Amino acid sequence: MREMARILVVALVVLAAPPAAATDGEATDGDPTGGEAPGTDAPDPSRPAFDPATYKLELASPDRSFSVRIGLTAQVWLVVGGVGDAPETQVALRRVRPTLSGTAFTPKFRYLFHVGFLPGDVEFFDMMGDLRLAQGFHVRVGVWKIPFTRYRIRSYKDRSLVDWANVSQIFGGERQAGICLHSDYDAAVPPRFEWALGVFSGINTRDRHAIGVSKLYGIDLDEIDQPGYAHPEVVARVGLNLGGIDTKAEADLEGGPFRLALSLGGAWDLNPVWGRDWAIRGAFEALMKVRGYSLAGTFYLATIEDGETPADQRLSALGVFATTGYVFHRRLGVSLQYSAILPQHRGAVQHEGRGGVAVYILKRRVQLRADGGVVVDRVEPEPRTDVQIRGILQMSL
Repeated sequence: MREMARILVVALVVLAAPPAAATDGEATDGDPTGGEAPGTDAPDPSRPAFDPATYKLELASPDRSFSVRIGLTAQVWLVVGGVGDAPETQVALRRVRPTLSGTAFTPKFRYLFHVGFLPGDVEFFDMMGDLRLAQGFHVRVGVWKIPFTRYRIRSYKDRSLVDWANVSQIFGGERQAGICLHSDYDAAVPPRFEWALGVFSGINTRDRHAIGVSKLYGIDLDEIDQPGYAHPEVVARVGLNLGGIDTKAEADLEGGPFRLALSLGGAWDLNPVWGRDWAIRGAFEALMKVRGYSLAGTFYLATIEDGETPADQRLSALGVFATTGYVFHRRLGVSLQYSAILPQHRGAVQHEGRGGVAVYILKRRVQLRADGGVVVDRVEPEPRTDVQIRGILQMSL
């Protein structure tokens, strides 16, 4: 725990420290004058020398053919909840996630390394490279989140409430190794027409998301052999984005006129492992933003391969996610969220409803989020209800 505390202190020091001055004629970000007013020898007092809400810890060559950015996000969370008369309280480091990202050999090639550190637990998340072959045409190779839904393409850092909804754990999308052709679909502001088509290993590298089959069917993942070979899964998505919409979060922190995003995503595992893998998944999503107000929703379906051939499909589960909210003066966001798991074959129906607030202390760089809600499992003989109050403090570099 002392080591984690030192990490948080270092992160805060870096966030508070101004970047080094440009040297040998090197310009600061996007400013060929190096932050000085033309024709003067002194900095322009009307311009802030340092904006902690957007500061990046980055080294780059003058032409940006080579660059490296060091990132770090830490979250401390509080959860008070429980079933019946047995409430539990938990205060813990939720995430400590360093990243290395940048460009190599050409500005057209980007890379990302992403790991997690918690006391006694080091976990690998992403390692991928992305090459822009032409405007709107990229190829990506490595391990990252499959391009199934916009909801999961977004980062945990940009939740309106404290954490992911239950649909993420059931339907995904998870991280897999693969290769993908795409139009820069996961840019903060994606192109008007977005698309992605990839072939992945079919092996979930982290059993936290897209484990609906095992949960609904009551199967212990530890008792299922993960194959040592790939069983290809084809993943595709198409989308239409209007008004220059920023899709990295549901909340409309940017403000502005009416903007809209619509998308379809699908995944087909050609040889799913029984009890571990969905065979076919589909999702339809919509996101609308206008002047601080936002409305978003996702509808899911998933099948299992209930036979010896790919034609033997059984509809196993449906899901729904919906959220709405408003951001006041780009500082305070309020949100309501509902999601549901609707098994069609086996398993219990689960409803989740939450409401909460987000305080943007330094935009999304430093946030305080809190929510309260209820999770209802429609199990027999009596439904099980878990009432929760959650809070999280997040700091990112």
